[in-house]
Amino acid sequence: MSLNPMSLNNAALDIATGIAGGLVATWVTDRAGKLLWAATPVEEREREPDEMKESSSKVAARKLVEHCPVPATEENIERTKTTVHYGLGLTWATLYTALRRSTDMRPQTAGMATGIALSLVVDETLCPLLDITPPNDAFPASAHIRGFVTHAIWGLSVAAVAETLNLALGNQTGKTFNAAGNRRSVVEHPRNGRSA
Repeated sequence: MSLNPMSLNNAALDIATGIAGGLVATWVTDRAGKLLWAATPVEEREREPDEMKESSSKVAARKLVEHCPVPATEENIERTKTTVHYGLGLTWATLYTALRRSTDMRPQTAGMATGIALSLVVDETLCPLLDITPPNDAFPASAHIRGFVTHAIWGLSVAAVAETLNLALGNQTGKTFNAAGNRRSVVEHPRNGRSA
């Protein structure tokens, strides 16, 4: 069985556009999260656990640094926090391009699915299990809703960036749809003759 060079090229482009989408989406989501936090009523914010004065990325970073052979300085913790936060966003975003390549999901649907999956798997499951955050029932419903909305924004941002890059690069990751949501007919891409 031989490897198809076009498939390898598409896979490399999928990974690259997913990572780029994850980078931008993580940056966008940081700002959106701050806006959503500011919009949360004070009485709701006060119902959240005191332990959450630090981000879950910082708590995870602190735990990692404490178990590594490096000094547990604030500088090392901050560097690790950034690595954890952006590393998760960049790698998880490749799920988006996998969904687009292997399913008939529209970009918005694949983006929402990727973002909500990130929220459910990481924030709602792994963080409490790994004692990075308090148990889910320690948080008011507004905190969970804010998390889902923030991650939906993340997923839609991944979709916007990845689809823009894929269009510019002539990399078709899934079925294409017009603005009305109807499936477009396949056309040859002028630069490389591949379907676009």
